[in-house]
Amino acid sequence: ERHRSHKPACPLQWPPRQHQTTMISHTLDRGQVEQVLGQVEAVTRAVRGIEAKAGKAHTYFTVIQGQREELARQAETATSIIDRISDMLNRRSDNALNFLVDSLDTVANLVEHLEMTIYDLHLQAAPRQIQREFGPLVVPVAVVVLVVTVSNCIFGFLLAGDEALAELFSMNIL
Repeated sequence: ERHRSHKPACPLQWPPRQHQTTMISHTLDRGQVEQVLGQVEAVTRAVRGIEAKAGKAHTYFTVIQGQREELARQAETATSIIDRISDMLNRRSDNALNFLVDSLDTVANLVEHLEMTIYDLHLQAAPRQIQREFGPLVVPVAVVVLVVTVSNCIFGFLLAGDEALAELFSMNIL
């Protein structure tokens, strides 16, 4: 059989023991005291060094946090600027496309009216010889009219951009 102890599980409930007191006496010589004091001073210097490094690290992390916040602010500003530029370019491209579509519609309407006018002239009934004589002239005349129109438009835009010319013809109201 195993020997079972009848001690309670909680150490506070254990019966008091008879303690024997043994006295140990030890004395330190001067060399041991200086060695222990030297080690304590070395530990103190090391702790101070750690505190100084921790202070530098705290300063460094504070500077980095400030730089991170400034960088985040600058990134938000840059994003806002890019968004505004994008919106402006989208509006301008929409305006340019609308102008192009309107211009093409206008040209298509003019060509349609030209076709109707030519049809109303009943040139189909004209003698074959007149058709052969004037037919080849229609395309070059249309090309010349188109070139002159485009040239005048470009020249008009160039003149409109000339500041000296604009000042010359501007109306000065006093």
